[in-house]
Amino acid sequence: MFALTSRRSFRRVSGPRFSRTFAEDAVKSAPSETKSKPPGKVAGFFSRVSSFFVGAGLTALVTQYYIFEELRDGNKIMLEKQKAIEKRLKVLEK
Repeated sequence: MFALTSRRSFRRVSGPRFSRTFAEDAVKSAPSETKSKPPGKVAGFFSRVSSFFVGAGLTALVTQYYIFEELRDGNKIMLEKQKAIEKRLKVLEK
């Protein structure tokens, strides 16, 4: 069971509160009649696989878009820096 400890005492805690099991709770709360489950719509293996591939494809498209944006912005920055360097180089050559 459980034990409570402190500097001065050691005692075991036992009682009906700590000794209940899930089986006893289930027996108490179980309905008297058992209902059969109606046939439900269960996703099959191929529908799960296809939804996985759809999600992976959408993720790839969004990732490709963000990479494209990052490359385009990076190219703009690099071109601006190169123009600034060329401008300073022309000033030094004069």
